[in-house]
Amino acid sequence: MPFSMSETTLGQELRRLREGRSLRDMSDLCGVDFSTLGRIESGKIATPARDTLAAVCRGYGMPLEYAAQLVYCGAGPEPRRRNHLVPA
Repeated sequence: MPFSMSETTLGQELRRLREGRSLRDMSDLCGVDFSTLGRIESGKIATPARDTLAAVCRGYGMPLEYAAQLVYCGAGPEPRRRNHLVPA
């Protein structure tokens, strides 16, 4: 499925890309805790740790650069800068 870039948050894009698969299945595929992945999808974690984001990208087949762009430039609250994924 192509990636979307219109005022989308990382969580919204992950939910869209999941395409009917369960959150638990995606958690297993990514190697990321089920509750962490759920909090990313719901927006409670707007800026995941770099290692978490990289694992999620591998599991979803999403380019890391695209995910970073959603985190730092997408819709939603201003993210906290953590692990300096994108230079200031």
